[in-house]
Amino acid sequence: MIASSIESEIRYFLSAPAPGVLCIKGQWGVGKTHAWRKALASAQKDGKLALSKYSYVSLFGLNSLDDLKLEILLRRQSGASIGKEPDEATVLGNIRGANAKGALASLGQAFSLIMNRKGVADIAAKASFMFVTQQIVCLDDLERASKGLSVREVLGLVSMLSESRGCKVAILLNEEQHDEKDEFKRQLEKVADRTLVFNLSPKESAEIAVSGTTHFDQTLRDRMIDLDMRNLRVNFRLAKAAHRLVECLPQDEELVDSCIATMVLGFYAGSGSEGVPPFNFIRRYDKLGAQLRANTDSLSAEEVSYHELLKTYPYDNCSRLDSLILDSTENGHFQEDAIQSVAREILEERQLQPTARDFDSVWSDLYFGSLETDDDTFLDALYDSACREMPRLSASNIHTTIQFLRKAGRDYQVNDVMQKYFELHAAERPEFYAKAHAEIGVVAEEDKLFRTALLERYEASLASRDPIESIKEIASGRAFTEDDLFLLRRMTEEDFVRTFESLRGPEIRKAASMIGMMSINVGAEGDSVRGRAVMALERIGDKSPLRRQKVQGLMAELS
Repeated sequence: MIASSIESEIRYFLSAPAPGVLCIKGQWGVGKTHAWRKALASAQKDGKLALSKYSYVSLFGLNSLDDLKLEILLRRQSGASIGKEPDEATVLGNIRGANAKGALASLGQAFSLIMNRKGVADIAAKASFMFVTQQIVCLDDLERASKGLSVREVLGLVSMLSESRGCKVAILLNEEQHDEKDEFKRQLEKVADRTLVFNLSPKESAEIAVSGTTHFDQTLRDRMIDLDMRNLRVNFRLAKAAHRLVECLPQDEELVDSCIATMVLGFYAGSGSEGVPPFNFIRRYDKLGAQLRANTDSLSAEEVSYHELLKTYPYDNCSRLDSLILDSTENGHFQEDAIQSVAREILEERQLQPTARDFDSVWSDLYFGSLETDDDTFLDALYDSACREMPRLSASNIHTTIQFLRKAGRDYQVNDVMQKYFELHAAERPEFYAKAHAEIGVVAEEDKLFRTALLERYEASLASRDPIESIKEIASGRAFTEDDLFLLRRMTEEDFVRTFESLRGPEIRKAASMIGMMSINVGAEGDSVRGRAVMALERIGDKSPLRRQKVQGLMAELS
């Protein structure tokens, strides 16, 4: 059912004079709670609420029927407060109201009960709940209640409130996630007067999450719709993140549009929905390579569907800027400074060659777009654009360029492209080359030239790093990586001595503990690594009696 129909049904339910039970079902994040609150606020504004009191209760974590009754009582609102989160004054006012009606012996007892949850549940919920009558009650997250609160109990209470207390009760839930799904369906049929199935279209979800009218807003909505993104909670989070991204980017429409497309794709990958391409596929995806592939026999059914999904989506490959945006999306750490820096480099490169033929245009115009293009014309343009635009090109772009130049016998241009690429990225850390190597993926033996060179550069870059500095960084709080394990395997007994003697304060014990933990992850060499570290501490202990005393605890950390 579409959003406008759902809202109309809710408004009718809220305005009708008769009590009743309304059930709204839908998957997590589709907007059930949002739709309920919007309809409630609209009906209140128009004076169309049939009842003047209201309680909203999430059943998440509630463990008993008495807990639920108490929440309904304490979260009751009226008048202009309906729909707002109850504050301390509201809660205390509800207790005073129950006390004034004789439910509690004294106000002092009420306050003491606030400090004793079990006392409240045992006394207030039982004595005061009799005064919950003729009000609207919304019960959300029914499937997330604790084991101590059964479906039968909740729906029994709902039935009693509707039939005996003159209440209107709305139930919001994701039926498919309920532990007692079959039992719930049977019981719900006996209780609910009306059941609505909530399922926003991608367009509705996008328009609710992004309501602005700017070019940015429309682009963001379009990309959400392209990927069939219906989860409203995900889309709300995406909208906030996209606004933050745009705020840190140079105001270049083409660049901004591209970055938005990448961020939307990243949120889509992280949504956990069925059939969504994972991050590792997105990072190694190359639209050009996919177009050049003669057949898809080597791809799994999932990979074929991923390629089909991205065929018309405005994402060609994982550039350096795309990689930073995807990292920020996947890991939750927004790398603002790095994103700004790379974005500025891309614009500066464009300004230096404003009339040059774009790398993408070489393919779209000269290769895919014309049967009359001479081979040398295309290859010259490909070589020139690859060299000129290298800072923004992905490893997959370079790999494809090298493949075409090599097969045409242009070895001198192949060597030049590779030399320029490695000179450009000479200062990169080992993980850059590891990502580039993984991005290219498995290739035929005759096409391994660039991929092999990346692996060699990765190993050379890793070998040049000081393992002692790596251990120091980990002792300071950085998580260890596969690169660190590679370095740990290479550490000699003398390296361990220098490492321990160069550390200060808590870092010493932390380093010993992390070396012990990392040695477990290096496979068959773990005992040897740990043995060299122990021998290093033995050598330090041999220097004096007090040192011997100090290293005893560190040896325990290593083990």
